[in-house]
Amino acid sequence: MPEEEVLRELAQLLGLPWPLPAEEVRPPAKGRASDPLREKVRAIYREMGRHLLCPELDIRFYRGGDLQQVDLEAGSLLLEIYLPDEAYNSCLLLSLLTALVNGRLLYLGQPGTGKTSAALLVGQLVFGLSLEELRRGMVHGHPQLTVADLVGNLRPEKLMRGEKEVDPRLILTSPVKIIDELNRIPSKTQAAILSMVADNYAEVFNVLLPYRPGPYYFTANTVDPGTYAVIPPLLDRIDAAVKATSFNAEMVDLLPAAEAEVEAGELALTPEEREAIREQITALPLAPEALAAISAVKAHLSNCLRASTEPEHQTKNYALSQGILPSSLCAECQLDTARALCAQTENGLEPRTLKALKLYGRALAWFRGKERVEVEDLEQIFPYLTQHKILPSPLAFRRKEEVSYRADRVSWLRRLFVQAYRDEQVQAETWVARYGYHPFKRALAAVGESRPAQEKLEIVRQAVREIANGYHPAQRDKLVLLLYLAGLLREAEKNEGTLAALADALRA
Repeated sequence: MPEEEVLRELAQLLGLPWPLPAEEVRPPAKGRASDPLREKVRAIYREMGRHLLCPELDIRFYRGGDLQQVDLEAGSLLLEIYLPDEAYNSCLLLSLLTALVNGRLLYLGQPGTGKTSAALLVGQLVFGLSLEELRRGMVHGHPQLTVADLVGNLRPEKLMRGEKEVDPRLILTSPVKIIDELNRIPSKTQAAILSMVADNYAEVFNVLLPYRPGPYYFTANTVDPGTYAVIPPLLDRIDAAVKATSFNAEMVDLLPAAEAEVEAGELALTPEEREAIREQITALPLAPEALAAISAVKAHLSNCLRASTEPEHQTKNYALSQGILPSSLCAECQLDTARALCAQTENGLEPRTLKALKLYGRALAWFRGKERVEVEDLEQIFPYLTQHKILPSPLAFRRKEEVSYRADRVSWLRRLFVQAYRDEQVQAETWVARYGYHPFKRALAAVGESRPAQEKLEIVRQAVREIANGYHPAQRDKLVLLLYLAGLLREAEKNEGTLAALADALRA
């Protein structure tokens, strides 16, 4: 059905005028640069929305000024809703961004909610593959799936002649890789998927098989007696997770009878276009505030004051490595555990998650036509990169205003991100008010300057003393880095190369 007809039918169903009056057409985001590749990708996003009707716009941006507010009253419950200036559906957008950056996406949800359909749609619209090609290359998870079933089996006619030749599965050479019902695959076979995802290779019967890198799309149904836990190393390498699309009850008339072939035509991206897009995305810089926000959320969620008396070991990972749950140490902590962000999660952020946050943040900012990644981009993308990894602690959701977050992991994680950045800003303002400068930034600047090593050492030592005054575990990373710099500066002559590299990095 042509796009014009779909929009007209949808407008009639919702009781809206069609076509829209000219003054109601929303202008593009401020600062969006016109770029043929970007406009083509945005056209793909709109086309995806035609075939997967997703009116839930849960990635939202507000440009400030006069915010349009709507009050929702449900008995004693009062909710304030602000109408966004720019909004997208997370399932559609994350599916598209994953294709652009060769990422790994996990769809979560009940059976029949469109998880596999979303992945198939990406394969058709972005890569120009037919529905038949995608289905032939797709792996369907089940408890009896073996490594040979996954990647390829020996050819019987060759084996009878004493030769060992493997007939590889199509998923290995497909530009887009779909693995359906990941949590119905046994752990041993999941380990083979880990090799494909982590190392870009596949091997069976000691035969190395041809492999073509590409984005991965996994689906997982809710836990039942027939499911397996996804092994932690594989889960850690999955960049993002989204809930399946929720079909709107007011759009029943538009529900398709069956999944139909989608012709991408000129919309499909060529390999050269995909490579050019990846280069543009990776070249996009992060604003200093965005980098500060990443550091803040990592420090607030990953550190634990009671894990050790030594700052180097004051992390949740260190406690977990000793077989101790960080939340079990909170009773002995002098922090207000009802409000402290570190007490809200049982684990922290790992380097792969931080890398994914920078990569998907860049992809989102590029998609929006921005010249750099800002805090608002990271704030919106952060929950989808962590909801399958971050575990709430028993101390989470205890306050009355937090009860609703028990079933809404995305909003909870977004709140943690915002609060971590705000707390870090408050701490910076406190230091500036107390000392007249930011101790950590002052020390880093001194290390990058051309001055005697002894002067640098004294400034670093002073910063250590100032940060230690009213020490909070969120400042643990700063303290550890300063202690490291002090050690290098004490033997500056022996560490001249390391200090020079650090100075160059700081100046950059």
